[in-house]
Amino acid sequence: MREHLRSTVSCDTENPKKEDDDAMTETRKSPVSFILKDTLLPWRGMLLSSGAELLDYPAGSVLSRSGEVNQHIYFLLRGIVKTYTSNASGYLRLLGYHKANTIFTLDNLRGGEPAVVSNEALTSITVLRFTPELLQRICRQNPAFATDLALYVGDVLRLMCFDAEKQSIDDVQTRLATFMCLYIESSAETCAEKNVVPMTQESLASAINASRIQTSRICAQLKADGIISIGRKRVEVLDLPALMAMRQ
Repeated sequence: MREHLRSTVSCDTENPKKEDDDAMTETRKSPVSFILKDTLLPWRGMLLSSGAELLDYPAGSVLSRSGEVNQHIYFLLRGIVKTYTSNASGYLRLLGYHKANTIFTLDNLRGGEPAVVSNEALTSITVLRFTPELLQRICRQNPAFATDLALYVGDVLRLMCFDAEKQSIDDVQTRLATFMCLYIESSAETCAEKNVVPMTQESLASAINASRIQTSRICAQLKADGIISIGRKRVEVLDLPALMAMRQ
């Protein structure tokens, strides 16, 4: 697997039959995405040959923890990583997901400072591990990469600002509808099941900064209205236009 990762720069093959679906997605596309994927795909080969450590981690590995100094920055080659914050009581607040060809723990780019958020492997993952000094040197040697990295940081910042705005203004129902719509839009090209959010109600509550009771009550109402169905660790959206109307 490692030799394959080092020698291959891959991306998803475009499917011309998806044009109608893509057009629908474009009309409802939101300014942010909770799932970051392939943003730095053009630089995968360069980063693989940069001298960074190639490492595997099992699911459940915490690669950075909020409040603790982390010594590395990671480029994700395979798998899924969730980014979240937590408080002293252990309450988790989900912020987003990383998939292949993205960088996480960028809050350590300066080096030597406590992490602001935590990053945990949801699946087994393969990463390139950089020191801040190595990544900074790559940026100085390759201004085009540095530009794309800055744009990537801008995408992450937009997500954080969007999230902060929604949390401070919208009610719980609107936040839930917004999150589920954004999740579906973000994963439309990669999710095996259309219009499905593969999360428990507890995880949804964490994602929108609400209590489990509040979230369960709203989910029950949405189910009664025929907008969603609730299964084990999944919520399927049955009436996407109705859900989208709720986030306006």
